[in-house]
Amino acid sequence: MAGKIHLVTPQQSPTDTQPAKRTADQEEPPLPARRAADESDNRDTCTPPLEVLQAALMYLMSRYARSGCQHLMPAIVQHLQLIHSHPQSESESGVLRNACARLANEWTELQYAREIRLAEHQRGGTTRH
Repeated sequence: MAGKIHLVTPQQSPTDTQPAKRTADQEEPPLPARRAADESDNRDTCTPPLEVLQAALMYLMSRYARSGCQHLMPAIVQHLQLIHSHPQSESESGVLRNACARLANEWTELQYAREIRLAEHQRGGTTRH
């Protein structure tokens, strides 16, 4: 009987195997308030706070400045894009959004230029940009 819910009425003992029938005056049990709130605010619960994204971006940029690790570049671009599309940055002035859009483009260009230089180096080319 797994998967079936049985209601025990005063006339039944818990060992009865017959499912109880609902009467018209019985209501469905309410959804937990937390679940309903989570479903209605799903976007907000999945989106990190703007300050967290900004702090992570600053950390990634400072790590890149110290190490020059090319693997940090996609994460930097991704964080710039996340900040650009964040609900809080959409509701404020366009300064933050515009800056993030411009910086994401610049970091993407830097990443692309670095990949080209790396490919040329691997082919044995000596071209420097």
